[in-house]
Amino acid sequence: MNPEKAIQQEFSIFTSIRSDGLLAQYKENVLPTDEFSQFYLLHLHRDRLLNAANAFQWTEVIDYLKGDVGLTRLHTYLKDQLYSKYGSSAYPEPLRIRIMISSSGQPSIVTEPAPPLALPLLTLFPPQMPSEPTFPSTWTIYVSPTPTSPTAFTTHKTTLRNPYDLARTLLPPSDPNASTSVTPLMMEILLFNPSGEFMEGSLTTPYFFREGSWITPKEGCGGNIGTTRRWALTQGLCIEGVVSKDSIQEGEVVWVSNGVRGFGWGKVVMGGLKTDGAGR
Repeated sequence: MNPEKAIQQEFSIFTSIRSDGLLAQYKENVLPTDEFSQFYLLHLHRDRLLNAANAFQWTEVIDYLKGDVGLTRLHTYLKDQLYSKYGSSAYPEPLRIRIMISSSGQPSIVTEPAPPLALPLLTLFPPQMPSEPTFPSTWTIYVSPTPTSPTAFTTHKTTLRNPYDLARTLLPPSDPNASTSVTPLMMEILLFNPSGEFMEGSLTTPYFFREGSWITPKEGCGGNIGTTRRWALTQGLCIEGVVSKDSIQEGEVVWVSNGVRGFGWGKVVMGGLKTDGAGR
């Protein structure tokens, strides 16, 4: 989408976050304000929204989110919304919450059930990302056949998601590996820029094992600066770098993460998209 044309359209900035009663028990999820929270890495989601508001010069949103007061305000808003929708501000069941904020500073949310996690602490706050995981994969990873041009709408998460929506239309209607799995694998498609550098996935931040380290695409590659990406960098689980799409191999293990499902891994499948003979 042409960024000059897109900027004239109505859009909201947003982030998707996991709400889970288990998270309120984990010291890893305590907010910088020392509050326990059931919202996964809420302070990093607030930072993501605030960075987007600064990029788009939305002063009302900046005022709503900035500082400890802004973080507490967002935390209270989410708890109030849970009470309104579910009758409890500490609703324990896992939820995917989409937090949207318009240019006027008006927040809104959409909720839906989130999948339970078999190993929640290791999935949400992994101490490491092994290159040879010993637990089952949860993803199948594809690679987009065409480049995506970086814009402010790929760097920041907004409701204008045309490149991601188009990429996901190329995925096969069902995962060919799911028939042997008790839980069907989720599908991800990796996007790269015109220079052939990976940017991100359509739903996740990817991590590639190169020369003894996990590499996540650096900001300059044009992808979204995800919350779990920032957490992984601060924990020393990965470093930033450039990963060429030409370096990816069939069957390669790629770790991925997002703010609802945490961390998982999958293997790369070359081809198999709807643009390929195997995917038609």
